Amino acid sequence: MSVIEPNWPALLVFLPAWFVVCSGLIYLSDSLPPSAAPVAVRSGLGPMLIWANLAVLIGLCSLTLVYAWGELRLTSLIIAAGFIFLFAPFAVQDLPPRLKETQLGQTLLLVLGVLALAAMCLAV
Repeated sequence: MSVIEPNWPALLVFLPAWFVVCSGLIYLSDSLPPSAAPVAVRSGLGPMLIWANLAVLIGLCSLTLVYAWGELRLTSLIIAAGFIFLFAPFAVQDLPPRLKETQLGQTLLLVLGVLALAAMCLAV
């Protein structure tokens, strides 16, 4: 029984935050650099949304890894993070084009990232 993660609440906080990081970065990779973003994202507030999403996701990634390093066993961290990282592309590939290729999707990612960042700040 010593190989099972004893801190389940911390693992349950880590998993959704890490899912937002992985799927968000995969989603955002389609828009980087901003000159290669879909046409609807290149105009107006689109470039600002791209950079804001990148900043929020980098902050969330850092905070999530610091939290996991302090609260979880290394084996649990590696297995859980790897599992989420491997399956995050499947969540992004099935999004409809009205979310993948518009500023609405960028805005929703920003809101989700800020909410996950706030939740991680409360957990730390």
